Amino acid sequence: MVLKKVTKKTASKRSTKAKTSLDKGTGFKDQVAQLYELLGAKVKQNVEICQKKVDVFAVFRLPGSDTGHRVIVERKDERTARVQNQRVMQSKGLLDAARKAVEADSSEIITRAPWSDQAKGFALTSK
Repeated sequence: MVLKKVTKKTASKRSTKAKTSLDKGTGFKDQVAQLYELLGAKVKQNVEICQKKVDVFAVFRLPGSDTGHRVIVERKDERTARVQNQRVMQSKGLLDAARKAVEADSSEIITRAPWSDQAKGFALTSK
């Protein structure tokens, strides 16, 4: 095993890289929030639903509804498709709990990486 000495310069590079990654993720989340606002939703970010923080919570106004249509939006700024079925199962579990608690009506996962046919099929059967 080789140990590398951590200097101020290497620590600074790591910090800058982590910050850039964080900024990129935050930028994507802001873009997703803006998209839902353009679609006419009232948007909140970093909202807790059923003891879980969600990235974006969008509420679409519906005629005759006091609450509107409430959507949990999870964004995944990943370049590669990973553990997609697991993400769908987690999202479905949160949605089931939120529906039972009358806190949300639907959920969506927004990602840059295309979903596999298997993950799309899994999501369709998990409604």
